[in-house]
Amino acid sequence: MPTSTSNIINKINYSLKAPLRIDFAGGWTDVPHIMKGKKGFVSNAAIRPLVEYKAGKFNFSGYPRGSGLSTSTAAKLLEMLNSKTYNAEPKSLSNIGEDLFNLENEELQWFIGRQDQYAIVYGGFHCFEFGDDYAKPLDLDIDRDTLDTLRQKLLLLHTSESRNAQLAVEEVYKYHNTENGQRAIAELVICGREFARALERKDFDACAQIIDRNWEAQKLLAPSSTTEKLDAMYAFAKANGALGGKLCGAGGGGAFLFFANDVDQLKKAMKQKFVDAFEIDFEFEYRSIKELNQF
Repeated sequence: MPTSTSNIINKINYSLKAPLRIDFAGGWTDVPHIMKGKKGFVSNAAIRPLVEYKAGKFNFSGYPRGSGLSTSTAAKLLEMLNSKTYNAEPKSLSNIGEDLFNLENEELQWFIGRQDQYAIVYGGFHCFEFGDDYAKPLDLDIDRDTLDTLRQKLLLLHTSESRNAQLAVEEVYKYHNTENGQRAIAELVICGREFARALERKDFDACAQIIDRNWEAQKLLAPSSTTEKLDAMYAFAKANGALGGKLCGAGGGGAFLFFANDVDQLKKAMKQKFVDAFEIDFEFEYRSIKELNQF
């Protein structure tokens, strides 16, 4: 473990920090049970404000729980890092991500994917390739200026709609082998990889279109991902400047991620129409979990 005075104080006070994540495209293709040996691809990014764990208590930095931003995985990671029996210092980021995946899988006792764990552990923007027993980031050439431009085109808006993600999860597990399910999964795989390639080309219009395609595939795979209110919010956003949009995570409520050239105009229109919706302010977090916690 680190030996500087500040790090010793942090360790004594159990001050540990982790980001959350937003998923742009490819969600569900990181789940081995669904993919059955086929490769999946998910484009996502770690975000701040950070979640903090100190003296046995969590500070979720104002994030509403159940927003589809992986607060539960971040909390589980911090608990794991805080365990007296876990030493992260000699471990690679991949090792830590896999340890977290195994821990959550064992505790939840149902088939989960790897995208949340790896996104939070690695930090930054990545397109991860997923297989039955691994995850790895693709080699991309995307500079910070491109990511800063991407950030300026994004609006993260909490719908105020309570998430019922478990309905979507059960639906996916039940119907993923149907014709519609397989068509949706194939499209999600393409979207997950193509989003990163479009961003690499700085083709932001294509990025927006891919987010839109991903949302349509997500709803085809699990119709309970959306509701009448969410559909109304999405349609209104598209009519008021949004070029693309999707719910974060499994869906059923929580936070919408919208892509627009004029985010302020879209935000104003959405807040006037849906007065109970509110913006979740964020920035990309580029540091890995080891850099954040200096081990």
